[in-house]
Amino acid sequence: SIPTSTVTPKPELLSSYQYIGDTVLPEAAEMLQKNPDTVAWLRIPGGVVSLPVVYRDNTYYLDHDFYGKKSNSGTLFLDEAHPFAYDTQLMVIHGHNMYDGSMFGLLSHYRNRGYMAEHPTVYLNTLYRREEYEVIGVLYLPINIWSDGYVPYVGTRKFQSLDQFYSFAENIRENALHWKEGAEMLPNDAFLALSTCYEDHRIVVVCRRTTP
Repeated sequence: SIPTSTVTPKPELLSSYQYIGDTVLPEAAEMLQKNPDTVAWLRIPGGVVSLPVVYRDNTYYLDHDFYGKKSNSGTLFLDEAHPFAYDTQLMVIHGHNMYDGSMFGLLSHYRNRGYMAEHPTVYLNTLYRREEYEVIGVLYLPINIWSDGYVPYVGTRKFQSLDQFYSFAENIRENALHWKEGAEMLPNDAFLALSTCYEDHRIVVVCRRTTP
């Protein structure tokens, strides 16, 4: 008999990355009643963050709370160019770095490799599914997008080609302040980026979904 060779399939870009179901989770239904802009609940164990995530535009929730009241703390929100949609491969969540540690006030601690190792898992409950992500890297970028060292992590929610994806992934990996040993960014993965300001820089925590 002729031996059958085993070929590992090459990762390819997918047409769908986010699960959009017919029925929302019970807890999501409650949140939607309070605010129809709700898209998820974000939690990082260890008291880092446990808050709702909304989607509208990139300005309203900078100074409005979850209930629509004026607030300097704002609300965690999905970038308007990275909506919760079936074909969005990269979702980006913004939040203020509050001095009291609220919102993304503790995200800046990811500048320290030890903190990244102590807080390696991110849970994102979307409207339809409870998902788990692993923190694979941390970016420390200038706020000014025209400055040397800036990495364009916002603006592309889906990639049009493997070349475009691998160029993006390589740029993220090469410019990361910290990177999880052995972690890869593959074209059939879904990603989450958590972004906040820190002094004259921006901290971006890059996560890869581990939920099948």
